[in-house]
Amino acid sequence: MNRNTLSIIALLLAAGTAASALADDVLLKRSVRMRTDRQEVTLADVAIIDGDYAASFAELVVASFTDRTRPLELTVSDIETALDRAGANRARFDLSGNRIVIRPHSGTTPGEGPLACTPLEVKTAAKTRPATKSGANESKSSAPREASTLFDPRLVLAEDSPRGLIAERMLAGCTSKHDIRLRVRGADAGMLGMKDARPSITGARKLPDGSMSFDISLDGVPAGTVTGSLEFMIPVHRARIDLDRGTLVTPNDVSMLLEWTPAGLCEQRRVISRLVGTRIDKRVKMGTILEPTHFAPIVKRNDPLKVRCMGDSIITVDCIAMESGRIGETIEVRTDMKGANARNARPIRVVIRDLGLATIVN
Repeated sequence: MNRNTLSIIALLLAAGTAASALADDVLLKRSVRMRTDRQEVTLADVAIIDGDYAASFAELVVASFTDRTRPLELTVSDIETALDRAGANRARFDLSGNRIVIRPHSGTTPGEGPLACTPLEVKTAAKTRPATKSGANESKSSAPREASTLFDPRLVLAEDSPRGLIAERMLAGCTSKHDIRLRVRGADAGMLGMKDARPSITGARKLPDGSMSFDISLDGVPAGTVTGSLEFMIPVHRARIDLDRGTLVTPNDVSMLLEWTPAGLCEQRRVISRLVGTRIDKRVKMGTILEPTHFAPIVKRNDPLKVRCMGDSIITVDCIAMESGRIGETIEVRTDMKGANARNARPIRVVIRDLGLATIVN
C-alpha cells in the first residue's frame, strides 16, 4: 500500500469521525411513566434528545395508547418507522437504545378495561362524584375521565358491531387517501367490538367540531351515547424556534411533520404552507403547531374577494371585504357594484378559504 493510498484512508477516517461527532443523539429510555393523561406519546416522552436537528422532531407522535390501563411497549424499529414517515434524515443523528415500556399517567382510573361480560351496563361517560364536605379541596385531576378508543375504521366496516356501524356512518362520503383512524369516546373497546348483540345506532348528530354523536343499543336495550371523530395523518407545521409578534416567517422557522389531526382541523392546518412568508400576529412558542390564528389577517377591509357559491353549478361573484379576517374566519362582504344597487345590497356572510377567495356560509 503506497503513501498516497494511506493518506486517502486517513482523510476518510478523519471525515467519518468528524461527521459522527457532529451528529445529534437520540437515546431511548428503558422505562417511562407519562406525566399527563395525553393519549399520544411523543419522541420527547421516550428519548433523551441532544442536538438541534433531532430536537426539531421532539413533538413527533410515535405511538398512542389504545388501552390506558396497560403499559405500551415500543422498539427502536417503531421509532425509526415514525421518524421515516415524518421525513427525518436519520443520517443526521444517532438513534440508540433497545425497548422502552411506557406506563400510563398514574392518575388513570384502574379497571377501565373491556367489560365483555356486562355489555349493557358499561359506563358510557365519566360521571361526577357526589359532593362531599371535602370535595371543595379535591383537585380537578382526580375526576374520572371519559374513555377513548382508537381503531382503523376501514378494517371494521364489515363488522356487525357498534364500531362497524359507527365506522360506516363516519366514512360515508370520505374520499381521503391519507392514513385514517377513528376515535370513539364514551364506551370501552369491549362494548364497541361486540358482534352478537344485534347492535344498532340512532340519533346521529353532527357536532360543531366535525365529530358525530350516536345513541347505541344492544339487543334492543339502550347502552349509552358515544362520540366519534375521524383523525387523519397529515403534514402539520410546528415552530422550530420562538416566534415573536411581527416576525416574518421563513421556511427555516418551521418543521413539517406527519401527525394525527382531527378532521375539523385538517383544512386550516393544510393552508399554513401558504402563510409561510407572512407575519406572525401573536407570540408562538417553539414546538407549537401553527394555526391561521397565529398569523396576521390575510384579508383586509376593502380588499377585493372572489366569493364562490356552491350549488348545482359553481358561481363566482366579485365582492369587497367589509372587515378583516384570517383563513377559516367568517366575515361580511358586499358585492362589487356601484350606485344605488351597491347602497341597497345586503351584506353577505362568507368564510375565508385562501388569499382573495371565500365561500358563502351555508
